[in-house]
Amino acid sequence: MLQTLEEFLMDMRWPSNAYVKETGFKELYVRISHRFLEGAMRKALDIARVAARQKGKGRFTALVNRLREKYPDLCLYVECVESKVCNNADIKIRLQSLGTR
Repeated sequence: MLQTLEEFLMDMRWPSNAYVKETGFKELYVRISHRFLEGAMRKALDIARVAARQKGKGRFTALVNRLREKYPDLCLYVECVESKVCNNADIKIRLQSLGTR
């Protein structure tokens, strides 16, 4: 049985990667890592694979906003984004505006 994203973040033991349950998503694969960001090693939540149940409904934006608010010291690192809705430059600008790396 899959953990929720909240359970995964509260657990923080190995393995540090998992598919997790999250409302509005078909798939969400995450891992805890350490990344060299802004001149320092920081703990990060890598969002490695994400698939919304309904595209274009703002689920990913809501997820990122909630994580930034609840875990302000946890960096968010989005590994790869593929979208038929917008181009990669638009996605990069949008992710940066949400506070991801």
